[in-house]
Amino acid sequence: MTRQRVEVTRFSLPHDWEEREIEAIFHELDMDARVQGESFAGPAEFFAGVTVATMLVPFFQAIVSKAGDDAYLSLKKLTARLVAFGRGPYKDLPEGDVSFTERFTKLRFDPRLPDSAFRQLFTLDLKQFENVSVTISYSDRWGRWLAYPSPMTTRLARRVPVISSRASKAYTKAPSVRAIVPGENARLFKDRSKGSAVTSQRFEIIMKSVGWRHDSVDIAAEMVVSEDLVRSVFGDFNHVGFDSLYAKYDDGRSPTLTPEQANEIVSIAASSPAAYDAEFPVWTYPSLVDFLVVEGIVEDIGYPALKRFLNERGVRLSGSKREKS
Repeated sequence: MTRQRVEVTRFSLPHDWEEREIEAIFHELDMDARVQGESFAGPAEFFAGVTVATMLVPFFQAIVSKAGDDAYLSLKKLTARLVAFGRGPYKDLPEGDVSFTERFTKLRFDPRLPDSAFRQLFTLDLKQFENVSVTISYSDRWGRWLAYPSPMTTRLARRVPVISSRASKAYTKAPSVRAIVPGENARLFKDRSKGSAVTSQRFEIIMKSVGWRHDSVDIAAEMVVSEDLVRSVFGDFNHVGFDSLYAKYDDGRSPTLTPEQANEIVSIAASSPAAYDAEFPVWTYPSLVDFLVVEGIVEDIGYPALKRFLNERGVRLSGSKREKS
C-alpha cells in the first residue's frame, strides 16, 4: 500500500533537527513528509504559519485508518505541533494556523478550535473541491466549516456539505442560457457588482455560462452552490430576463430550507443586527437577505420569498417600515 506523501513548508528555513522532527510527526501517522522553508527578506511575519500540501481526501482517510475514532484528536495534536514549528526561533510570535492545500483548495486550521470542529472535518465532503479555487475555514459564530470561493465580485461564505451515502440526483441536460443580444454583455459587467450579494451571485452565474461557456455542473462546483440553484437562475433568466437577477424579483416560489436553516433565519431576524456585528441599525428585508447569503446561511433568497417565510412564522422586521422597493 502506497504511503501518503505530504510537502511541509514553513515560513522560515528549518534547521536539520526541525526537519527530522517534522518528518517524525508524520511518520507516526504512517506518512512520508518532505520539509522545506521559505526565506523572507526583512522582519518575520506577524504570525506563525505552516503549509501542508497533500491530497485532502486520502490525507483524512489515512488519519482515520491510523487513529480510528480518535482521528480528530490526532489531527488536533498534529496541528498544534506544526504551529509550534511554524513559529521557529520567533517564540514571541502569537500562535498562527496551519493550511492544508490541494492545488487550488486551502483548508485553514487553528489548534485552538473546539474538538467538535475537528470532528466535523471528518464528515465533510471535500472531494468536490479537488479542482476548485476555495478557502475553507471554521466559523466560531455559526459553529461550522465554511467555504469561500474565489475569485468573485462579492466574498460569500458557503456551507461545506457533509458526505452523503445517497445516490447523486439524476439530472436531465441542463438548459442553456439564451443568446445575449448586443448591449447586454455590457450590462452583465456593469450590474454584477451592484446591489445585494444575491444579485452579484446571480449575475456571476449567467456570466460564467455566457462568457466561459461553463455548464451547470462546472458553475455549481466553482461557486460552491447547488446545481438546482444554477438551473433555476438559467431558467428564470431565459423566461424573464435581467429582472430575474435582482434580489427583489419574485418568482412566487417558497424557499427550500432545511429545519436548521429555517430556525437560524428566524433567530437572526428576531435578534438585533448588533448581535452579529452587522453594520445595520435594524433589519430590513434587503439587509437581512444580504447577511443571510454572505454568511452562508442560505445560498440564495430574494426579498419577497424571505418576507413570505417570516410572515408565515409571525416574525416582523423592526425596520420593515423603512424597506425600499
